[in-house]
Amino acid sequence: MKYSTIALATCFLISCNSRTSKEHNNTPRSFESSEEYNIPVKDTTIFLDGITTSGYHGQDLTESMAKNILYTHFQERGFYTEYAKPSFEKFRDVDNYIPCAEYARIFFVDLNGNKKRDAVISYWFDPAYTNGHCVQPHYAIIADTDKGYQVTDKEFIPPSFILDSIAVNRQQVVIHCKEYECANKRVLRNLVLKLKSGQEKGD
Repeated sequence: MKYSTIALATCFLISCNSRTSKEHNNTPRSFESSEEYNIPVKDTTIFLDGITTSGYHGQDLTESMAKNILYTHFQERGFYTEYAKPSFEKFRDVDNYIPCAEYARIFFVDLNGNKKRDAVISYWFDPAYTNGHCVQPHYAIIADTDKGYQVTDKEFIPPSFILDSIAVNRQQVVIHCKEYECANKRVLRNLVLKLKSGQEKGD
């Protein structure tokens, strides 16, 4: 499985292993009071290795298409998905070693400049029927290619980052998110992440 290199030298993954009640909330409290609590802001750039120019002329990306693309991607690699997993009654201990992809949320944005929608997609990627207080979603890109839409750049940000919004500012794709310490339920810092194609590293 190919992972993109994230340009965050100070990024640490936070592992929270308690298993009590799975939280499906992508967005804990907002940053309205960030200045009051003096939460620092980190501004950096992430280069996406899977984003290239594309001659795709098919249907524009929709939420249902993105969900099917996500599930097909993981099923082809031997993982379970929301609709392709053992029933709870037939679930065995060995199945706990096979992650299950389950769609969470989508953020549409054009990433390669061809007016076809791409997306950042968040998904749960844990054993099926997992209960966990600090289970947080994973993130990947779905982008159009010459062969159609594909999943690229999995884990381009770690699960400890909680994505709030994506905006395009002067042709620059910008993600606003936060680094969230799940174990102590606190925001460590705000993040402003600029997304660029890996082909732009030499610019």
